[in-house]
This record gives sequence, C-alpha cells and structure tokens, in this order.
Amino acid sequence: MTKHGAVVVPEDAVVAAAAAVGRHFSFPPPRTAGGDSCKKLAAQQIDLGAAVVGSWLDSMKASSPRHRLMAPAVADTEHDDWMEKHPSALGKFEALAAAAKGKRIVVFLDYDGTLSPIVEDPDRAVMTDEMREAVRGVAERFPTAIVSGRCRDKVLSFVRLEELYYAGSHGMDIQGPTAASKGEESVLCQPAREFLPMIGEAYAALVEKVEGVIPGAKVENNKFCLSVHFRRVDERRWGAVADQVRAVLRDYPRLRLTQGRKVLEVRPTIKGHGAGILVSRFPKDTCASFSLRDPGEVKDFLCKLGEESVLCQPAREFLPMIGEAYAALVEKVEGVIPGAKVENNKFCLSVHFRRVDERRWGAVADQVRAVLRDYPRLRLTQGRKVLEVRPTIKWDKGEALRFLLSALGFSSSSSAAGDGEDDGDDDAFPIYIGDDRTDEDAFRVLRSRGHGAGILVSRFPKDTCASFSLRDPGEVKDFLCKLVTCAAA
Repeated sequence: MTKHGAVVVPEDAVVAAAAAVGRHFSFPPPRTAGGDSCKKLAAQQIDLGAAVVGSWLDSMKASSPRHRLMAPAVADTEHDDWMEKHPSALGKFEALAAAAKGKRIVVFLDYDGTLSPIVEDPDRAVMTDEMREAVRGVAERFPTAIVSGRCRDKVLSFVRLEELYYAGSHGMDIQGPTAASKGEESVLCQPAREFLPMIGEAYAALVEKVEGVIPGAKVENNKFCLSVHFRRVDERRWGAVADQVRAVLRDYPRLRLTQGRKVLEVRPTIKGHGAGILVSRFPKDTCASFSLRDPGEVKDFLCKLGEESVLCQPAREFLPMIGEAYAALVEKVEGVIPGAKVENNKFCLSVHFRRVDERRWGAVADQVRAVLRDYPRLRLTQGRKVLEVRPTIKWDKGEALRFLLSALGFSSSSSAAGDGEDDGDDDAFPIYIGDDRTDEDAFRVLRSRGHGAGILVSRFPKDTCASFSLRDPGEVKDFLCKLVTCAAA
C-alpha cells in the first residue's frame, strides 16, 4: 500500500518563501550546512562504551540536562540565535512546502516526545485522539512511518493505525501496513532476529540486577533492543545504574550500549548488509563490493567459504577494502609526512602521528581524509595521537529511513552515489520529525540527501542536524494538520 501525495503550492508562494528565508536560513540545507555543529554532534553520538564523553555519570547528566539558569536577556539571545538556524517548521511552512513542490512527500515520525509527551512512566505515554486523527489524515495522503526505539507491537498498540509503517527497536523491526494484510506477511525487515535469545537473556539479567536492586529503575523489553529507564531513579544512584548495566553486558559482547533521554539503550551490533560479488575479467561499472575473475575463482571462493570455522567476524567483508585503504595511506601519508606511521590491524587501520611535528598534524588529517573519500564505507575516529579507520557497521534510525524509502519505491542508496552521500535524485521529499538523540541519525541522512526536512521537537536550543524545529507534541499536531490542509488544497 503506497500513497504518493504531492503538496500543492501556488506559484507565488515559492517566491514569497524564498524572500522570507532570511540570510541565515537556506532550504533545502546544503549538504555541508551546519557542518560544525553536525560534526560535533556526530562525535557525541559515538557509543558510550568507548568512554569518549568523559565518565558515564557525566554523560548521563549531559543527556538529561537541567537547563541552566541565566539572565533573561542572555537566554533570549541564545534562543533567538538557535531559532535562526533551526526555524519553526510551522513558521516556515511555506518555505518547506515550496521546497517540496513537485515531489512526493514521505513522513517519518518518532513516538515519545513527538506524538506523545515524555512522561515518568513509559507505559503511560499515550497519544491524544486529536493527534491520532492528525496522523491518520497525513497517512491518507502520504506514505507515513513511525520510527521508534520501542517495541514495534507496543508502538502499534499506542498509535492504533493499521495503515502506517512501523519501525520498532530503532529500526531493527520493520512492518508494513496491516490494514490489507495480516500477520508475518507484512513484516518487511528484522535484521536482528538472530539476537532474540541473547536479548531475552540480557533482559532477565537486567531485571534481576538493575530493576530488582535500584529503586525507580525500569527495564523495558522492546523485542529487538532493551531500554533501561532511570527517569525515576534518585540522581545520586544514576552512576550505580550505569555500573550495573555495564556489568551485565560484559557477558554479552555482541550487544552495545547507547544513551537517550534518561534511558540507556541496549542494542545488537548488527553485521554488515552482505556482499555482492561480480564475476568478470574486466573492469566495469557495478554496485558489487567485490569481484572474482572467473568460475574457477568462484569455486575457490566457495571452497574457502565452506572451510571457514571462525564464529564471528562481522567486518570480514571489509578486508579487501581495508587492504586497499592501507596501501593508499602508506603511500600518501607514511611515505610523505616524516614521523607518520600506518598500522594494519586487519579489521581496522591506525594512523599514528605521535612522532610527527605538531605543525604537520593538520596535513596528516587532510591526507587521511583525502584517501578515505574513495572509501565511503570506512569511518574516521580519533584516539590519543592516532587516527583510527574502521568499517561502518550499524543499523539505526537513519538506516531504517533508507530502508523504508527503498521499500516504498524511492531511491535511497548511499553506496550508489559513490561519495558516501545519498544521491537525492528521486522525487521523494522525506519529512522526519523526532526529539531524541537517536533521531539524529535520520536527520543526518536527510541532510546528506540535500533535500527533505528534519524537524527536531524541543523547547530548548540544542546541537542538531535537523533543519527545523517544533516546540512540543502540540505543535507537531498543528504541523501535521497544516500539512494535510496544504495537500488537500
């Protein structure tokens, strides 16, 4: 069931919208727009297990800030500056509609904090009937998906609209509309199904050692991921929550820990998406990641695959790519900049600059980035006087957005673009509305496409890759109603 609605915009609205934008606001946002804050935010999104953001307790407090008191004039200035960069999606609705003119809108919505308010008890986060009708009206005109960290079935029980797509567990459990088809046939994607027994064990352990020990802590089983809520925990015990969760997860190295708003999220470490292998003696354009020369090499590959006894090497498909990148870095970094050393760690690379003259550190980073432009599936992080090159293996709300766009018949492949960005050549105009850190992955996808609209739901300024903002679920409802009205015009 695919509905492709188009927004009808009067011709003069395009001119008026452009005039209303102002010098600090461009839409659609350029792919590098807001680069500094977006990159800074991306750095903050690193898994907390890496301990890059200081202590766990400090990180937990940072994710749940008590907004500091300041003089009204200072607060107003800061808020105005932020709103200039992330204008209200209601106030700039004409500009947004003008940008969507001629394209088919696709709507993605987070649940908690977006369609319902954030509440102390997550089981009581119900949406209003007015919000449900607003979402129903949007879904009648545009393909619409709910993308949430919660269990898919639980979100469906809250929303109660069978005509929507539901992506639960941070996009790891995706189901299409059930109004026409019932049961398993409507399940589109469950990339983490193999983790179900492990998640069940971890859930039982967390209930016993966290929820059963620390007053106010609540462990929620979202089927393909777990949420450890500490909203009701005395702030003096937040550190204990983090310690207990980490202690449990030591027995489950294939589960990773991330953080949201007063919640710790336990998710599977999803393997890569598979490997396409082209059989050809000659170079040719292809979307395959690897190649074999002839049927003889195919036989050798299959024999080697059959003999393989390694239990888990999720980055194995990246080995040829890492080998190529290693050779390029040795040539263009180690061979050019005195003191630089490139280390091949098999599944990742380390570029050491400890012995490099400090005045050449920038040159090291520039050269590494230049090499990695040819390898968009490798990502760059930083340690102590070392740059780390690692495979990008993940599944998050951004990946769910891409998958759903593809399932709906829209182009969304990042690898096809060849530069690590979505090509954005299709006629979809995705609108993604969310309030959480985990929604930033989707906002980044939209920014990389060069069109579409990421809308952050927040009463307070914060670093974000979204282009627009709405204050609360009430404004979300108003925006959805306005979108419906515009489509019906």
